[in-house]
Amino acid sequence: MIKTVGELLRAFLRIEQAKLDGMELKHGLTIGAMYEGLTRSALNQAIPSAADLKVVTGFAWGTDGALSDQLDAMLIVGDAEPVAYTSQVICPVERVVAVVEVKKSLYTSQVEEGFQNLHSVDRLETAPMTDRQEESSRQAYTQLFRIPVPQDLEKLSEFQKHVFHIVINALSRPVRILLVYHGFRTERTFRNGIANYLESTAGKPGGGPRWLPDLTLNSKIAMMKNTASPWTCPIEEHDVYPLLMTTSQHNTAGILLETLWARLLSMRLIDHHVFGTDLEMEVVHRFIDAQFLPGQGWGYRVAPDPPDPPLTTGDSVWAWVPEEITQGAFSALFTLMRSDALKRPTVSEEPQAVTDAVDELLRKHIVGVDPTDDTLHVLYTNPLGMSLSDGRFVVGENTTGRMQRWFNQQEFREKGVRVLILLTDQPVRLSGVHPPQVL
Repeated sequence: MIKTVGELLRAFLRIEQAKLDGMELKHGLTIGAMYEGLTRSALNQAIPSAADLKVVTGFAWGTDGALSDQLDAMLIVGDAEPVAYTSQVICPVERVVAVVEVKKSLYTSQVEEGFQNLHSVDRLETAPMTDRQEESSRQAYTQLFRIPVPQDLEKLSEFQKHVFHIVINALSRPVRILLVYHGFRTERTFRNGIANYLESTAGKPGGGPRWLPDLTLNSKIAMMKNTASPWTCPIEEHDVYPLLMTTSQHNTAGILLETLWARLLSMRLIDHHVFGTDLEMEVVHRFIDAQFLPGQGWGYRVAPDPPDPPLTTGDSVWAWVPEEITQGAFSALFTLMRSDALKRPTVSEEPQAVTDAVDELLRKHIVGVDPTDDTLHVLYTNPLGMSLSDGRFVVGENTTGRMQRWFNQQEFREKGVRVLILLTDQPVRLSGVHPPQVL
């Protein structure tokens, strides 16, 4: 569904943008208001009708009474206080899902201006984190580092603490999006413009990774911030955070949708069925790494530009498949999912088959070790394991229903493959199969 809705949204934006581009108005404020109105109209079409969501313009309000700058578009939950004699509203920041800054054009000299209004939302005081926000932050940390968050946060390294703080800040505040209609025609010029801006802000207040938008996009190119909601590039180098990624090969309206819907899912305002049947994963290009420099803050390094000419459409996506594991690893995963915390086994304490099974789960990043007490924890938020009638054992993340969608493909029914055993903590719906044994 997300792919279909994204394509419809892209078509709508293309048609309506062409109408605005063809108008010969020269009044800057009016032109800006036209593009802001188009954006709000598009967002209204993108949000699920069942949720109590609205797209408005106005101001976000912090718990200390401070207001943000005027925001072109806000996706909010519930109602907001109207600003007298205007179409604008004031909404508590806790009920703002996302804010969108709209620019008709954006080039290198205007990048800072495009980011500033979004900065004003980040500066607002917010209420203490909710349990859901804390849970989402811990899940995001786990996806980035591929290890669980220790119970004692003082056990984190300085680098891990700073990344965790960036993730908490991102997931406890509205999603911040910069949407541009013109400018930066190629991925290379887009990357150069952002890199030049970051170079000019290095070492200055407001110049660190925290302040960058979660998503910056135009009709051809998108830049995503790596906070594991929903975009993730695991941290594999010591003190190096792969911060930003870009792509020019996909429907950027679909990327906008996925960003918004992932936040709505984490807030329990929608369920995973809105994501439909899509199993394609986008190929993205590593762009900016943030390197933590003790005592100095953050420095940036720019990854090489992607291929030019870019990949063909067929090369820019890959089909998602679950992780295939051995029967021993499947059994070990069952034990871990039913236990609060188990110590990592050693050969001297357990049979070789047990340690081999756990090592396989660790190697494939299905489980991780808490470095503070050497206990094992499942890294997936909603793991779903399957023992299949063709002899395979598979497991995948099912937070968005992706694991279910993978099995519900037509080819499995045609081949007569059945699920013999389900390993899950959540209700699961599988089409066209006899009820399996659920563990």
